[in-house]
Amino acid sequence: MNLKPRQSTWRMGQPRYTVGVMVACFSTILIACGGGGSAPASEARQDPAIVAHLSEPAPILFDVPFLIGKSIDEVREALGRPQDRSVEPTELQLAVGIGEWSNVFTRNGQDLLVTFNPRTRKVVDLFLDGTDRATLMRRGNLTEQSHEYQIEVVRALRDPSTITGLKIIPTEPGL
Repeated sequence: MNLKPRQSTWRMGQPRYTVGVMVACFSTILIACGGGGSAPASEARQDPAIVAHLSEPAPILFDVPFLIGKSIDEVREALGRPQDRSVEPTELQLAVGIGEWSNVFTRNGQDLLVTFNPRTRKVVDLFLDGTDRATLMRRGNLTEQSHEYQIEVVRALRDPSTITGLKIIPTEPGL
């Protein structure tokens, strides 16, 4: 067995900075060939799933026209249990003459607030919260021209150029 130490291939007269220069050149070539920089947005590939998701219209979450003319009990039957802790006013609240109560229903992060008269059980109005009118119209399955309901845009108090949602008011008598 030969345990003789290996001889270095490094030559004494060769400058040490040569190795550093070689590493720098090699790194530059790797970055240039590997596309180390980012491509411009126009050349960047886009994931087809993301593009399809962005181009899809907002899904219908609440069929508001179907709810028009229904009592709060029928709305609950259609939408399920509301998110509220107090689904109904207390006896004391009714005794002092409270005239309206509301329930919140949520689907996929979208809230629908339904205001009703606790004595007559009639729905007074519905409110879809959000900041984009077109998206809210689609999520509520609403149309601009309907004889069954009227749509009011609810604007933000601090910035009237933005909206906080859409208020849907049934136009049928007694609702």
